[in-house]
Amino acid sequence: MATENQNEVSYYLPRHEFYEKRSELLKYIDDGDKKVEDQLDQVNIHLLTFIESQKPLHETMQGLLKETKLMNTNLTSQVHRTDKLEDEQSKLRQSIENIQEENKEKVSARNKLIIGCVTAFCGGGGLIPVLAQIFFR
Repeated sequence: MATENQNEVSYYLPRHEFYEKRSELLKYIDDGDKKVEDQLDQVNIHLLTFIESQKPLHETMQGLLKETKLMNTNLTSQVHRTDKLEDEQSKLRQSIENIQEENKEKVSARNKLIIGCVTAFCGGGGLIPVLAQIFFR
């Protein structure tokens, strides 16, 4: 049968050939489906095996995460404690410096008083040892 259009079939198949071709095509499709299903089963098995193999790693990571959170909490409390101790240390240092400065001022005032008394009583030489015992006890 001659055709003018390229899409038309140029001949007809007998019924038994049609059924043979159809059964071959269906068999080919079924074989392809079986191969795909087998590969899918293999992929599922590999995926499940991988997931099961990763469970110990996941548990280990969860443990590490908990330990890290606990360590972070401990470090935070230690940082706060250290900051508090540093503040107390700076206050004590300031207090000690103030006390030392006051003592220097007292010593300076006492020395000035002694020098003033010594110069005032310079004429009475016998009073210097007595005054020294009074002020340097």
